[in-house]
Amino acid sequence: MSSILSIDLMKKIFKAEYAELNAIHEYLKKFLKEHHVNEELLFKTMVFSEEIMTNISRYAYPENDGINNPIEIDIRIINKKRIVMEISDYGIAFDPLTYHKPEKKSEVELGGFGLILVKKITHKLKYRRENNRNIITAIITSHDSP
Repeated sequence: MSSILSIDLMKKIFKAEYAELNAIHEYLKKFLKEHHVNEELLFKTMVFSEEIMTNISRYAYPENDGINNPIEIDIRIINKKRIVMEISDYGIAFDPLTYHKPEKKSEVELGGFGLILVKKITHKLKYRRENNRNIITAIITSHDSP
C-alpha cells in the first residue's frame, strides 16, 4: 500500500476555445508555483495542457462551437515531482491514445506531432469516454521521479 504525502487539488472550468489557453496557463502556473513544483514539472504541464487544449479547440466541436462548451481541468499535486492532470470536454469522441506516428514521411501531415509529444512527456496517459465527455488523464513526473 503506497502512502501519499499530500494531495492538493485545483479544479477549474474554462471555455473550450483556443483563446482561453493563456488564461489556462496563467491559472496553472500560479497554482503550481504556489505549491512549489519543480520547473521541469511546470514545463511538462504547460506543454501537456497546450497540446490537449489545441486539439480540443480545433477538432472537438463542429463549426468552432467550443466557445459555448466547457472544458474542465483537474490537477492533483501528489508531491513536488508528480502530478495527475485530467482534462475533460463534451466534444466529438476522440481517443488520442489511438493516434500513431506515421511510418512514412510521405504520410506526415501538418499537425499530430503534439499528440506524439504528449505521449513522450507523460509518465502515464489514459483516455475514457464517460457521460458524453472525453476525459484524458495524465500522470506527469519530473525526470528524477520514480
